[in-house]
Amino acid sequence: MYSDINPNFTDPKELICTDLRAVINSFITILNTLKDSDGISERPFRPKVGAQLYQLLYDNINEITAFRIYNYLLDIAKQEKRVELVRNKTSVTPDVVNQCYYINICLRDIITNEEEETSLIINKP
Repeated sequence: MYSDINPNFTDPKELICTDLRAVINSFITILNTLKDSDGISERPFRPKVGAQLYQLLYDNINEITAFRIYNYLLDIAKQEKRVELVRNKTSVTPDVVNQCYYINICLRDIITNEEEETSLIINKP
Protein backbone atom coordinates (compact mmCIF):
# COMPACT_ATOMS: atom_id res chain seq x y z
CA MET A 1 0.00 0.00 0.00
CA TYR A 2 2.78 2.47 0.97
CA SER A 3 6.41 2.49 -0.11
CA ASP A 4 9.53 4.46 0.77
CA ILE A 5 13.29 4.22 0.48
CA ASN A 6 14.75 2.21 3.34
CA PRO A 7 17.38 4.41 5.05
CA ASN A 8 19.05 1.35 6.60
CA PHE A 9 19.38 -0.89 3.57
CA THR A 10 22.52 -3.01 3.19
CA ASP A 11 21.38 -5.12 0.28
CA PRO A 12 19.99 -3.56 -2.94
CA LYS A 13 17.00 -5.91 -2.59
CA GLU A 14 16.15 -4.06 0.65
CA LEU A 15 16.24 -0.59 -0.93
CA ILE A 16 12.45 -0.20 -0.86
CA CYS A 17 10.41 -0.77 2.28
CA THR A 18 6.65 -1.06 2.16
CA ASP A 19 3.47 -0.73 4.18
CA LEU A 20 3.75 0.22 7.85
CA ARG A 21 7.57 0.15 7.81
CA ALA A 22 7.50 2.89 5.12
CA VAL A 23 5.19 5.02 7.26
CA ILE A 24 7.43 4.55 10.31
CA ASN A 25 10.38 5.77 8.24
CA SER A 26 8.33 8.82 7.26
CA PHE A 27 7.47 9.42 10.94
CA ILE A 28 11.16 9.31 11.90
CA THR A 29 12.03 11.64 9.03
CA ILE A 30 9.49 14.15 10.31
CA LEU A 31 10.94 13.79 13.82
CA ASN A 32 14.41 14.56 12.44
CA THR A 33 13.23 17.51 10.33
CA LEU A 34 14.34 20.71 12.02
CA LYS A 35 11.99 23.54 12.91
CA ASP A 36 13.16 26.89 14.18
CA SER A 37 11.74 28.71 17.20
CA ASP A 38 9.13 30.38 14.95
CA GLY A 39 7.84 26.95 13.89
CA ILE A 40 9.22 27.18 10.34
CA SER A 41 10.55 23.89 8.96
CA GLU A 42 13.68 23.27 6.91
CA ARG A 43 11.36 21.83 4.25
CA PRO A 44 10.52 24.84 2.05
CA PHE A 45 7.33 23.45 0.53
CA ARG A 46 6.01 21.99 3.79
CA PRO A 47 6.93 24.65 6.37
CA LYS A 48 4.82 23.23 9.22
CA VAL A 49 6.31 19.71 9.06
CA GLY A 50 8.95 18.80 11.62
CA ALA A 51 9.87 19.03 15.29
CA GLN A 52 12.10 21.16 17.46
CA LEU A 53 13.68 18.02 18.88
CA TYR A 54 17.32 19.06 18.59
CA GLN A 55 16.71 22.26 20.54
CA LEU A 56 15.62 20.09 23.47
CA LEU A 57 18.86 18.12 23.41
CA TYR A 58 20.63 21.12 24.91
CA ASP A 59 18.27 21.07 27.90
CA ASN A 60 18.90 18.97 30.99
CA ILE A 61 18.27 15.26 30.56
CA ASN A 62 15.31 14.62 32.83
CA GLU A 63 11.66 13.56 32.88
CA ILE A 64 10.43 17.05 31.97
CA THR A 65 12.42 17.12 28.74
CA ALA A 66 11.42 13.50 28.04
CA PHE A 67 7.77 14.57 28.39
CA ARG A 68 8.36 17.42 25.92
CA ILE A 69 9.88 14.95 23.42
CA TYR A 70 6.86 12.68 23.93
CA ASN A 71 4.62 15.65 23.10
CA TYR A 72 6.57 16.12 19.84
CA LEU A 73 5.75 12.50 19.03
CA LEU A 74 2.06 13.28 19.59
CA ASP A 75 2.32 16.33 17.30
CA ILE A 76 4.01 14.30 14.58
CA ALA A 77 1.30 11.67 14.84
CA LYS A 78 -1.18 14.43 13.95
CA GLN A 79 0.93 15.33 10.89
CA GLU A 80 1.21 11.71 9.71
CA LYS A 81 -2.41 10.88 8.82
CA ARG A 82 -1.80 7.25 7.81
CA VAL A 83 -1.12 6.04 11.36
CA GLU A 84 -2.00 6.70 14.95
CA LEU A 85 0.40 6.63 17.87
CA VAL A 86 -0.24 3.79 20.32
CA ARG A 87 0.26 5.81 23.50
CA ASN A 88 0.54 2.96 25.99
CA LYS A 89 3.37 1.39 23.94
CA THR A 90 5.23 4.63 23.16
CA SER A 91 7.76 6.00 25.62
CA VAL A 92 10.68 8.38 26.05
CA THR A 93 13.15 7.40 28.78
CA PRO A 94 15.95 9.73 29.86
CA ASP A 95 19.35 8.24 30.68
CA VAL A 96 21.39 10.76 32.65
CA VAL A 97 24.46 8.51 32.90
CA ASN A 98 24.81 7.98 29.13
CA GLN A 99 23.44 11.45 28.24
CA CYS A 100 20.74 10.18 25.90
CA TYR A 101 17.06 9.40 25.48
CA TYR A 102 15.65 5.99 24.61
CA ILE A 103 12.59 6.43 22.44
CA ASN A 104 10.18 3.59 21.72
CA ILE A 105 7.53 4.40 19.14
CA CYS A 106 4.54 2.19 18.37
CA LEU A 107 2.34 3.09 15.41
CA ARG A 108 -0.93 1.55 14.24
CA ASP A 109 -1.99 1.64 10.59
CA ILE A 110 -5.44 3.24 10.55
CA ILE A 111 -6.61 1.01 7.67
CA THR A 112 -5.28 -2.44 8.64
CA ASN A 113 -4.91 -1.91 12.44
CA GLU A 114 -1.46 -3.49 12.13
CA GLU A 115 0.98 -2.28 14.79
CA GLU A 116 4.74 -1.95 14.58
CA GLU A 117 7.29 -0.68 17.06
CA THR A 118 10.65 0.91 16.51
CA SER A 119 13.30 2.18 18.91
CA LEU A 120 15.67 5.11 18.69
CA ILE A 121 18.48 6.43 20.83
CA ILE A 122 19.01 10.16 20.69
CA ASN A 123 22.29 11.32 22.18
CA LYS A 124 22.97 14.71 23.64
CA PRO A 125 25.45 16.62 21.44
